[in-house]
Amino acid sequence: MAGSGVQGANVGQFTIALEEAARATGPAANEFIEPAAGTLARATSNRNHLIFGRRGSGKTSLLQKAKSQMMENRRPNAYIDMEKFKGHAYPDVLISVLIGTFENIEGWLNGGAVAPANKKSFWKKLVPQRAPLKRSSASLLSAEINSYVKELDILLHAYDDAEIQLLQKDERQSDRASKVDIGAQKGPIKAGLSESLSSRSLSLDEVHETIRRSKIDSLHRRVIAYQKTLRQVVELAGGNGFILLDDMYYIKRSSQPEVLDYFHRLLKGTGLWLKVGTIRHRSSWYKNGDPPIGVKLGDDIEEIDLDLTLEKYKTAKRFLLDVTDNVANQAGVDLREIIN
Repeated sequence: MAGSGVQGANVGQFTIALEEAARATGPAANEFIEPAAGTLARATSNRNHLIFGRRGSGKTSLLQKAKSQMMENRRPNAYIDMEKFKGHAYPDVLISVLIGTFENIEGWLNGGAVAPANKKSFWKKLVPQRAPLKRSSASLLSAEINSYVKELDILLHAYDDAEIQLLQKDERQSDRASKVDIGAQKGPIKAGLSESLSSRSLSLDEVHETIRRSKIDSLHRRVIAYQKTLRQVVELAGGNGFILLDDMYYIKRSSQPEVLDYFHRLLKGTGLWLKVGTIRHRSSWYKNGDPPIGVKLGDDIEEIDLDLTLEKYKTAKRFLLDVTDNVANQAGVDLREIIN
């Protein structure tokens, strides 16, 4: 082994690269290998998807590959790591995810949508397939989305179910006219003069009203406005886009159907499609009721299963060998020298 040069820096790099490949972080996320033929094509189709898979099964790599395809084609996209919102209560978790989504789209409008194809510092390994979009239109939509982010941030930090006192003032103005006689004496002649006088008075009526602030009601009232703007974003891009929610299982299980329900309604008819990565046994996506909450598999959303077990031995073996071979090539190691 020592004579072949297998032991040493290359093997050490190979071991580290294998550890990194177990989680889609850093450069490893840019090298996507399909767990099964057709997986990427399904994930990038115009359909909502729940992508199931254990940790390390390739969910994040698949979502990031879908995002990179959207970037290359200058299509709207938003990638949200749901782990950031771990422990957030509903509806604050929904508001936080909405803020992240709008910030991502705003960033795309100011960056990937209009960046010149020769701007290497922006594109790095990506190669844009289309010319930049119209900058003036992108700027207008970016400003509108930025206003949504600001109002959502205010809503996020406000108290839910708080009493709010509204004071409405109604000013009323009234005019009153009167005549007075003025006696004027000029020599022997006495003249009677009259003069009109007017007076103006103001009355102030105050109406007090008490309401309760509901964050979720505020979000429901904004759906139509949000949808209109998102449709304009898709029209500007000239094609569909993706909203990618990764690691949904990190947020409270009771909140998952609520978040999915809102995003499903928000994106419907906009040309944006929902792609959600999660672990099956730690997720809830549908609650029966009147009305039902969430998304229903087969009706509202399709599933992509990345869990490869020994029940699919040949597929699992091929996938793991492809991943290992890819990592070995990057580390400059010949697998045939260290693996039988």
